[in-house]
Amino acid sequence: MSIDIFRIIRWKPAPGGRTVLYASTLATIIGATWVHYKLGQHYHIDMFFLLPVILMSWYGGRKAGNLLSLLSVAGWMIVDMGILHDSPFWAEFINNIFRFSVLLIVVQIASRLRIALDREHEMARQDNLTRLPNRRAFYEMGEVETERSRRYDRPFTAIFFDLDNFKTVNDTKGHGEGDRLLKTVAEILHSRLRTTDICGRLGGDEFAVLLPETGEEAAASFAAELRARLIEAMERHSWPVTFSIGVATFNTTPDSLDQLIKNADTLMYTVKQDGKNAIRQEVY
Repeated sequence: MSIDIFRIIRWKPAPGGRTVLYASTLATIIGATWVHYKLGQHYHIDMFFLLPVILMSWYGGRKAGNLLSLLSVAGWMIVDMGILHDSPFWAEFINNIFRFSVLLIVVQIASRLRIALDREHEMARQDNLTRLPNRRAFYEMGEVETERSRRYDRPFTAIFFDLDNFKTVNDTKGHGEGDRLLKTVAEILHSRLRTTDICGRLGGDEFAVLLPETGEEAAASFAAELRARLIEAMERHSWPVTFSIGVATFNTTPDSLDQLIKNADTLMYTVKQDGKNAIRQEVY
């Protein structure tokens, strides 16, 4: 069994996992403090304090890392005061202020690197223009939902649509206006979705929507209302664009997400061939 190291690095603890993280790192600090006391001043176990601070900062965030750093230095100082009888208090205090400062720097570096990694990962899954999930993210989320739908034997609907005459807007009004149009479509799409629905820009002027647990009537209603809102927005901005929409509803979710999308895509092209600006729905 292979280990996905990148998935481990990107892991975000749920509430239960966060509790385990806090408890385990705190236990490590307590254990390191006890070992430091037993070994005495001739042995240095700095890494036993540093590693849990790094882990806490990476998976728990900056505030949690700062708190663990403070606890680490407090335990470190208490032990040092107990085993270094000839050392004055002020010297140990300054020494531990330095240690605390180093740990805080480590916390800042680890937490900022994690934020940067999460942002980069999110950007790789997001369409830069519309901020909708891109094709990769759409399919990843869609696979999860189709698997869940198959498990519970629920209906599932896929909608595929593209923009009729979109090239005309780019050619006559410029690509900036075309970008504004695509953003408007994305905003309307996002405003119509339930928390379980998934939408994405699959490329160019093509968009797709997945509606888990949605049968024929609910899917037809959704598609009709979505088209009405889109047409209203196009007319309001004087964009000469209409929409060809394919709606594939499966009473039993198929084995693959590709089949869902392919059927909806085929229905959309049927609308294109029949004159555009319409909805075509089939139930399977």
